[in-house]
Amino acid sequence: MKNAVCYLVDDHNHEFLMSSLKSLKEYMPDHPDVVILFAGDDRKRLDALFDPKDRVLIKGVKTKLTSIESISNQGFLKNNVVFYKLLLWSELLDDYDSVLYLDTDTMIQGELTELFQSNDFFIVTDSTNAPQFRLFKPQKANHPKLKRLLSEDNLRHPKDKDDMANAGVFLIPKKYRTTEQFELILSIMLRYDEFLMFADQSIISLWCHINEITFSKDLKYNFQLQFYQGEHFFYHYLLKDRTNLDDIRVVHFADWKPYKKKVQLYESKVKSFLNHLSAWRTLSSDRIDCSDLSIHFSIKIDSNDRLFNLELVLKLLEFHCFGYEVIIVEQGEESLLPDHLLDQDFIRHVFIQSDEVHYKTRNLNLASNLTTRPLIMMCDCDVVVHPVCLNMSLNLLRHDQFDFIMPHNGIMTQLKKSFMHDNQEDLSRFINQLVFIGKNHDLESYPDYDKGSFEVLYGSSKYDNTGGCILYTKESFALSGGWNTNYVSYGFEDMDFVYRLKKLGFRGRKMEDFNLYHLEHERSFDSIYNNYYRSNEQEWQRVNLMDDDSLRSYALKNFKNLVYSQDTYIDSRNTESLYSLEAKKSRNYDLSNYSIVLPIDQGMEYNASWVDDFILDVEQKFSAYELIIVESFTKKSKYLNNKKFVKYLCVDTDLTVALLLDKVEEVSNRSNVLLCQYGTFLDSAEVKNRIESTGENGDDEDLIGKQTFTLINHSNSAFI
Repeated sequence: MKNAVCYLVDDHNHEFLMSSLKSLKEYMPDHPDVVILFAGDDRKRLDALFDPKDRVLIKGVKTKLTSIESISNQGFLKNNVVFYKLLLWSELLDDYDSVLYLDTDTMIQGELTELFQSNDFFIVTDSTNAPQFRLFKPQKANHPKLKRLLSEDNLRHPKDKDDMANAGVFLIPKKYRTTEQFELILSIMLRYDEFLMFADQSIISLWCHINEITFSKDLKYNFQLQFYQGEHFFYHYLLKDRTNLDDIRVVHFADWKPYKKKVQLYESKVKSFLNHLSAWRTLSSDRIDCSDLSIHFSIKIDSNDRLFNLELVLKLLEFHCFGYEVIIVEQGEESLLPDHLLDQDFIRHVFIQSDEVHYKTRNLNLASNLTTRPLIMMCDCDVVVHPVCLNMSLNLLRHDQFDFIMPHNGIMTQLKKSFMHDNQEDLSRFINQLVFIGKNHDLESYPDYDKGSFEVLYGSSKYDNTGGCILYTKESFALSGGWNTNYVSYGFEDMDFVYRLKKLGFRGRKMEDFNLYHLEHERSFDSIYNNYYRSNEQEWQRVNLMDDDSLRSYALKNFKNLVYSQDTYIDSRNTESLYSLEAKKSRNYDLSNYSIVLPIDQGMEYNASWVDDFILDVEQKFSAYELIIVESFTKKSKYLNNKKFVKYLCVDTDLTVALLLDKVEEVSNRSNVLLCQYGTFLDSAEVKNRIESTGENGDDEDLIGKQTFTLINHSNSAFI
């Protein structure tokens, strides 16, 4: 048998044609000949798209259907090009046994060989539930002329959901491609002209009714997405119809027509749906590969519900995923996690013995320090992420499209205890029963919605829930400062983290087609309003007032508003009731224009502990100084080079004042030298007195050894 795949194009839909052909080649490499019916004017542009070796035959048809000039109805889509597909009822493609017609807004997703084995006309019912979209125009449904025409054709009035086929995909065998059938379908076009709502689609549907051809309800060969808008689609439209996603062979984007020239919109819809479809197929055929993912839980078990929920979340993860690691940071007076939960290779348990309030931010930072994996998911122990959403989110992070993902649309839906206990043994059913709630809490699409099983917990059209779960790269986590440990207990910590990532320029994505699911639980002392809420609120307000640079500096300084420099020191208070840090200027005597020089000659009796004490004594008495240790011949003090404000020099000659000043001038740009006597500590009051009495350019040149120190201005050659 010789078969063909046929498309119809004009001058405006080449991009869609090429996308569909690409998918046909991908999923059906040995596809039949491709025939393109061209009803446009610019044939050269179409010819240029194909290589001579491609099995593509282009047939110009614009002059082959003159009867369309006499009709007024251009159908719902206002484009008379669609009528040219009626030429398939003629003997135009007489060389082929069966011809499979595909709209250009279709994407092939599987083998089509089985279709060509049929000897009868094949077409799928139109899947719309909308009562206003029917075969005839609603305003003319009861017109006397229409009733007469139907009576002449011995037809009842087609008005039910399945009375109209979808003309985007159909198979027409050779037995229907005859002069008689062609004249019949053209007659339908002309006689019913003023009543038809969908032009070609209504015509083909009436032709099928006259020939007593039944429409197939198998959507896999024409999976129509004319009302696909993203939100709630997979939860309601797919699962309600119980379509087997693995079996879908042809996806039909029936609303975004090429004539609208919405190429970008069309392609975004295609990519969005195919990403969803791929994620669902992965879920149904195999578990999700999470080999690069570390999942972090911070938990303080304050009720049996808390433990039950954690176990359920882990069961769902294991059911749908593999290869991930789990790090559980548990805080409490004693560990309450059971052995059967922890005796698993992929779970790492860290216990912090502390009966203080649940310190989530600290615990999550600890977990992040323990992982080497590039992707992290922070997840509350009572939160479920839809596995399809998890799969899609990981792929977005892996391909460097985003730095962090919020795996929901900003709505957290609570699952009641009854729902959890009824479905915990059937985890596939658990996921498939989940509802999707839009930003306006619209549940009209869910006639079977059980208010006893679900409720909106957080989020609305006015504000997004940001808590519960977030995925991010370890790199973006580190460069944004991690979790802000100024938030204690709970409240605002998730908002801060997401806000900071956005503010600092990291690329984020919100998964609009999914909810996040919270498992209902008893609310004990760590789950209700707490004494830290107001301080957390103040921290959140402080963060919001910062500009980009200030926030980045704040985050990378571990969320402290301190200015660190060599001129300041930290004054800390840390008791059970008070904690504070303050960077203060030193109150010690300022020696910012002095080099303190300590000579250690080879003839001296060297005492290492005394040198350490001298350095400490200088630090406690002076600020902004520079200490230069000059040692002759030996290097007993070389390790002192890493001490505060200390420079170390070694010379291979005896020390003199002139030599010392020469060496100091090589390593220092300070004007004055305070030459010290080895073995004697400096008296800060005396130093201050001598400096102020002689002036900064003092000329006290007493010999070394006769005084505690000597003041010298080494820029004055008279003293060298």
